[in-house]
Amino acid sequence: MLVVNTYLPDELEPMPLDKLSRKLSTRLLDDLRDGRISPARKLTLHGRPAVEHEISGFDGDARFTYLSTVVEGKSAKHHLIAWMPEASYKAKPNLLREVFSSFRESAKPRPARERIDLEFNWPHRGEAKISYASKRVKRDDVLEMQGGGTITWRPLGENEVLISTRATDFKMTSNDKKKDQKKEDYMQNLLQQAMTQIPDYVVSTGGDFIRIENMGPYY
Repeated sequence: MLVVNTYLPDELEPMPLDKLSRKLSTRLLDDLRDGRISPARKLTLHGRPAVEHEISGFDGDARFTYLSTVVEGKSAKHHLIAWMPEASYKAKPNLLREVFSSFRESAKPRPARERIDLEFNWPHRGEAKISYASKRVKRDDVLEMQGGGTITWRPLGENEVLISTRATDFKMTSNDKKKDQKKEDYMQNLLQQAMTQIPDYVVSTGGDFIRIENMGPYY
């Protein structure tokens, strides 16, 4: 996978190339478990100065290696990011660098765009009503599920918000004439518990997911 982000001069605060490379590369660690970053390596790509970092870490159960290179172009700075499973990277350590070596700055730079800084501003606390419905049709059999509930949120310390979902009613109906009533009652009860005992989750005041809480029977 390869991604190229281009930043025009007015889209970044002025700073040395090595500092910018470290700043942009470090951001990749935010989404990785047991993340690690290598020391900076200075190089040139088609005569333009560049700074490279290797980043590794777990995404889920798999460990990946990322190559992060920031290039000082003539009209902009370019952040090249590519990654692959760590085992594949070790088997072919120069593959991503060979891909990066083909990078050239376009002779027609894109025009500047107005950018808006987004901020997720949670209310201090609140409540919202929800409803849901699903319908499955298989030949002549129809299975319907309906329900409703409430989502509430409240502060959890200074920088976190606790989100809770509670289902207040749930109903499952079927037109299957050959249905096993005991089996249907069991499924109704099982789904009722699953829908009414939903774990809570915690987000930052900026809207980023942090963790699950109150797992209860799900744990």
